[in-house]
Amino acid sequence: MSREAHVRFCESPGVQPPGATRQHRLFSQITQNWRGRPLLNYETIVNLIANTRTATGLHVDCRLDTNPYPTGITISTKAMKEFRRLHVRASEYHGEWNYTVLPDAIVEAAETVDESPNP
Repeated sequence: MSREAHVRFCESPGVQPPGATRQHRLFSQITQNWRGRPLLNYETIVNLIANTRTATGLHVDCRLDTNPYPTGITISTKAMKEFRRLHVRASEYHGEWNYTVLPDAIVEAAETVDESPNP
């Protein structure tokens, strides 16, 4: 993901059945799409996920991320709260369900504006 990208998570309250998670609903559709097809390689998997669509408007975007990432990293509660404070913006409509995660570039630009002297 580029540093300029926003990631938006949206869900309609009241639509989700009790006990079901959005991940369950998403992966339920994905697995129906690839049902009976051999998952031979990453390209096949990514294409099957990316071609998942429903009549109600679900559209799945999928790309293979081949970047190496370190493992075994833990994030403190304090660091996670700071991340949420800086990067997560709740929507006006049901912010507990709908929110945007801002990239570093947006947060840094906002901090630069906040620190500039007022004329």
